[in-house]
Amino acid sequence: MATTKEKRQALHDLLYAPGCTIAPSGFDALSAMVIERAGFKAIHISGSSVHRSFGYPDVGLLTMHDQIARATQIADAVNLPVIGDGETGFGNVVNLVRAVREFERAGVAAIHIEDQETPKRPTHEGAEGSFISKDEFTGKIKAAVDTRADDSFCIIARIDARAVESFDQVVERGMAACEAGADAIWMGLRVDDEMERITKIIPRPMVGVRRRARPGGKTYGEMGYKIGVVPGVLQSAAVWAMASVLKTMLETGDEMDFFGKLSDYDEPKAWLNAVGNAGVRDIETRYLNATTLAPS
Repeated sequence: MATTKEKRQALHDLLYAPGCTIAPSGFDALSAMVIERAGFKAIHISGSSVHRSFGYPDVGLLTMHDQIARATQIADAVNLPVIGDGETGFGNVVNLVRAVREFERAGVAAIHIEDQETPKRPTHEGAEGSFISKDEFTGKIKAAVDTRADDSFCIIARIDARAVESFDQVVERGMAACEAGADAIWMGLRVDDEMERITKIIPRPMVGVRRRARPGGKTYGEMGYKIGVVPGVLQSAAVWAMASVLKTMLETGDEMDFFGKLSDYDEPKAWLNAVGNAGVRDIETRYLNATTLAPS
């Protein structure tokens, strides 16, 4: 199993490697293991997906303990670097300091911290959010950088473009976060021209929600972004698959009427049934029947 230090170094390498790394969002240990098994190089934890896995909307109802516990489970299950969702720091700068310590101990490679007020609102879903000032946000980023014990633990400043009125103010917030010590910047810009312009101005690797290239447009990597997260994709797929098999079961009474139509079902089912078994057998082989040697 890769060490926490090795995972954090792997994320650093991705942030400075050529091209853009796609990091699908997981929401529990099993979904993270599926991402790793598929061959991706990094995993993002979607705070909104974690909320939904508890049956809650993404409106800051989960506590810091809830999010830290889930991040610990995910980081412990995979060899890949994990980007945790630090939300707003779960309060003011005092709460943020504790959150940074807890996330760092959880074993994730990075967290992103955003400039919304607490409790946050899903502005990407059209909700109205309220935002802290540039100075308060800069203070939070500096506190996060000063608090971490491991310099390889990456602090990502997440800036929502809705917090300001102009592109210049977005740049101002981004530059202030860089000066406060942020290792990477996440910009919530939506316009292709502005998204590409910002990567040429901000002197840090750029992270954000991956945008699919429009016809004739540039890919996320071509725009200059280094990590493109894809929130909700696995949870949406899981909900669709569960709804589909349950619909079949209601109609026919037999789940194999659904699975039997899938030509590649047996292999992932075998993997799922075997999750963790090899590790258990290895431990039992090594230690369960081991002979205790008396000191000579």
